[in-house]
Amino acid sequence: MKKLLLFAMLLTTVTMNSCSKDAAKLTLVGKWKIVNLIYKTSTFNDTYNGLANDYFDFKSNGNLETSLDGDIVIQPYSINGSNVTIDGETFSISTLTTSATTLYYTQGTGSSKIEATYNLKK
Repeated sequence: MKKLLLFAMLLTTVTMNSCSKDAAKLTLVGKWKIVNLIYKTSTFNDTYNGLANDYFDFKSNGNLETSLDGDIVIQPYSINGSNVTIDGETFSISTLTTSATTLYYTQGTGSSKIEATYNLKK
């Protein structure tokens, strides 16, 4: 019985430690390669497939450095729960793993609705 209790305590400790380590790794901060950027409106759909040197770099100082087709732009960003606000526009973080993230933005309704999906990977 003591061995079973010891094993259960050890398993709980390992599980708790591995969960906290995984949670600590899940962060938007860092450099992400652009897989694609998808834009949709009621009359327009477009997909931009990222080039080799395209990236989003979420810096720990609250600045986002974006490189698209060689053009580099720096904008402020902030994270609040599962949302990231980039230069005043709020995106939901719909996927976040250690190797991939998806940011989703929507504004308006009906014929004036705009949707953007940013698929990024490390």
